[in-house]
Amino acid sequence: MTDQKPLSGAVLIRLIICFMILGVGVAGFALLKHLKKPPAQVEPTERPLPVRARQVAPQKVSVRISGLGEIRSRTVVSLSAEVAGRITSVHTRLDPGEIIKKGEVLVTIDERDYRLDYETAQARLKILRRDHELAVKELNRVRTLYQKKRVGALSSVEKAETTANTTADRISQVEQALRLAQLRIERCTLRALFDCRIAELDVEQDEYVTPGKKLLTLVDD
Repeated sequence: MTDQKPLSGAVLIRLIICFMILGVGVAGFALLKHLKKPPAQVEPTERPLPVRARQVAPQKVSVRISGLGEIRSRTVVSLSAEVAGRITSVHTRLDPGEIIKKGEVLVTIDERDYRLDYETAQARLKILRRDHELAVKELNRVRTLYQKKRVGALSSVEKAETTANTTADRISQVEQALRLAQLRIERCTLRALFDCRIAELDVEQDEYVTPGKKLLTLVDD
């Protein structure tokens, strides 16, 4: 029991010292807080900015927009040979990129064979028309003799009628051949269908072409 009394005094002293230190700290904190001054309040002020006034008026402004794209011709026409023959002439400016006016002759094909067919058909048609005229006269004659004068036979009338019909049929065939020869002659000349630019050229002077052979390509820009 005598050993515990000094220990109790020492503990008591330590507690007193701790309380004293804590009291001093609290008093010092309170003193510092009291001595601290609040920050000075500054009222905000606006700084004037220089301004230049200008009257606004509406106006049109051009706007340019850039982009990428592909330019295509509005009309592209490939001309091919419709008849067979040798190329006898070409346009003096028949080169890719050249501009040629509507109606100008681009290419001509040898038309002599078709011209000969045309002239032969004309001569043949002239003879047939004369033969048909005589056949019709003979038909009218034998028909009149048979119907009014009872001269001849019905077979003679029928024979004359057959002859007249045969010559008429031959005339029709030759007229068709004549029109075909004339059409072929016209197809020997190829003209520009519109104001065009030569895009492609697939034919040369003196070249022999056949129907369906591509000659050139025209474009309308």
